[in-house]
Amino acid sequence: QEARVLILDEPTAALTDHETRQLFAAMDRLRARGVAIIYVSHRLEEVLEVCSTYTILRNGERVTEGRIAETDIPSIITAMAGRPVDTMFPPRTGHRGHVALEVRGLTGRRAHDIDLDLHSGEIVGIAGLAGSGRSEIVRMLAGAQSMLRGSIRIGDGDDRLREVSTTGVAGRQSLGIALVPQERRADGLVPDSIETNVNLSTLPRHTRLRWVTSRSKSRRHADEMRAQLDIRSRHIAQPVLTLSGGNQQKVVLARFWSLAPRVLLLDEPTRGVDVGTKSEIYGLIRQRASEGAAVLVVSSELNELRGLCDRIVVMHEGRRNGEFDASTSSEDELLAACYGRTGS
Repeated sequence: QEARVLILDEPTAALTDHETRQLFAAMDRLRARGVAIIYVSHRLEEVLEVCSTYTILRNGERVTEGRIAETDIPSIITAMAGRPVDTMFPPRTGHRGHVALEVRGLTGRRAHDIDLDLHSGEIVGIAGLAGSGRSEIVRMLAGAQSMLRGSIRIGDGDDRLREVSTTGVAGRQSLGIALVPQERRADGLVPDSIETNVNLSTLPRHTRLRWVTSRSKSRRHADEMRAQLDIRSRHIAQPVLTLSGGNQQKVVLARFWSLAPRVLLLDEPTRGVDVGTKSEIYGLIRQRASEGAAVLVVSSELNELRGLCDRIVVMHEGRRNGEFDASTSSEDELLAACYGRTGS
């Protein structure tokens, strides 16, 4: 018997653009047969495209509701975040320091001959369609995936660069290169407490010969990171998977924040996160850059890259297809470059 009500919770989070269109077509067919659909998503463009009415929740309470035809994205964001849309992104500092990472000819299975310079104090975005090689770049830089050829040199803060010869995630982290992965549940978290997850990347500070030597130090550090990143929870012993998606993401960030990396790589840092938490994460990323880190952000949301970054590199079919000033580029320009038209 066909369902009368279908509930879809973030159904396009892991889908390509083509797969998303197929899903929407299937939803149209179900709706034509009288099936009611409840569509839960943080992707507001999709909500406006497929829904007839909307309900907005904030902190577990209903804020407002209405007809999609009578609202727009800025109004929805303001209701969700509790503040105007133009305050979502922190101001750019304009500070650009020494070269923190120099990449030449980086090549993997998808990405080919990538040249890239990252400077301390700036945030660089990588845009591109799914399969363009954008995520492979940060994985190779972080040591999570082997590169076929190319060179990586890291800056020491004194305008000197040295070759990166270490391999593997731990080796790159020891040099100050850290990756916040795209899939937080699969790659960023373990099914344990907030405390355990926050301290995963800094275990040597709390252990000796694989035994915890200072539980109080471990707890204190986790509490400090919970307060610093405003992780909303009952206590640090709370199982991390019982938190909201946004707070789970903050736990992942806290894990790598503890390393104080010189080069911070973020792959889809706000995927599946509500608008209010997105704004908080943007502030944390900008703060890390203002403290001297070089930040590289991969995102499928072009407006996110335009609001957060200083410049944006666009990938198309494994190769660079232009670099843009984030403050002056339009979404249409970036989208055209993503689809292979000549970039700047």
